[in-house]
Amino acid sequence: MAHPYSQDLPLRALYLITSGMSISKVSRTLDISRTTLYKWRHQLESIGSTLP
Repeated sequence: MAHPYSQDLPLRALYLITSGMSISKVSRTLDISRTTLYKWRHQLESIGSTLP
């Protein structure tokens, strides 16, 4: 079963990653699996978007 995340959590996580924090550290800090973080990052890259 999918873990229900708040709507802003992916944005917060991706902001931390694009700011230079490692995916492993973001995973530990926000209690999100690394697989999920890689998926979110890939989705962001595939649409060619950047975060503010």
